[in-house]
Amino acid sequence: MRNDFVATGVVFNRQKDKVLLVYHNKLKKWLPPGGHLEPNELPHEGALREVWEETGVKASLILSGEQFEIEEEVESQLPTPYLILHEYIPSTPTEEAHMHVDFIYLMEVEEEAQLDIHPREVKEARWMTLDEVQRCDTFDSVIKICQRLMK
Repeated sequence: MRNDFVATGVVFNRQKDKVLLVYHNKLKKWLPPGGHLEPNELPHEGALREVWEETGVKASLILSGEQFEIEEEVESQLPTPYLILHEYIPSTPTEEAHMHVDFIYLMEVEEEAQLDIHPREVKEARWMTLDEVQRCDTFDSVIKICQRLMK
């Protein structure tokens, strides 16, 4: 089974009491914004791009993992994802079943703005409290991440 590389941005408001989720058209679930990496795109750049494309929200990374400040001509440290998941994606009429290697980054909204969804990919976007996340149709991983990180 093939592996596709994807990136996801778990975006919190400044108070960390709400998270931004989108209703994914293909999977019919509430998820953090994310998607396939473009050729030569770094995972953290893809996550930031997907958040912007799907919701119109400008976000910044919340760094996790140890930062070594390696910035040399021949090597540099990339932002460490909060989590990397291996996810089964079921077949559709146009695509065979496959796996996603999902680089999940934590983010904070840079400025509160009106949500501007990309209707081809998402039906709706919404800021949700932890209680709302726990009651919506989503994956266990989304609930577990929010339970650990939200106030």
